[in-house]
Amino acid sequence: MSVVNGQAVDAPVTNAAFMSRNSASTSTIAIVSLNNTDPASGPVIANLQASVNSSEKQVQNLTSILGGASITISEDQGENIIFVSSNAGSVTLSSTPFGASFAGLDGTRVTLCGLDDTNTVTLLFADIAKGALLNGSAVLTQGDSLTLVWSTTLDRWVEINRSF
Repeated sequence: MSVVNGQAVDAPVTNAAFMSRNSASTSTIAIVSLNNTDPASGPVIANLQASVNSSEKQVQNLTSILGGASITISEDQGENIIFVSSNAGSVTLSSTPFGASFAGLDGTRVTLCGLDDTNTVTLLFADIAKGALLNGSAVLTQGDSLTLVWSTTLDRWVEINRSF
């Protein structure tokens, strides 16, 4: 709904054109920001939907990874948990393990969890754009996990934790 030229401006005409703080709304079109007037409650949120998305996580199972492959992850969700194995013995991911064109949110986390002792997945140290800065190679067998965080400044994934 919108207000047209010459139309009376009163509550019934304008309320439907705006979100209400007091009642539910079925949808909102545009970017919604929360402007903070109380500094004790935290910073301004400039894009509420992006903030909500970055707090969400995506969990997936990839059980047929091929050698040299990259894993596709969500670029707008803050955490990705991926259970991995190959279906043809040990494989090594691409030197850009999450793609050569990743453009996600700074601080995005990815945790890879191994599913199999035979069909393992290996990540290699790769100090290149979109590569992974690891503390040595990481071979993921059953129960192993590796957590990386995306640094927009470095344009690389950085290892922050491993459990082998």
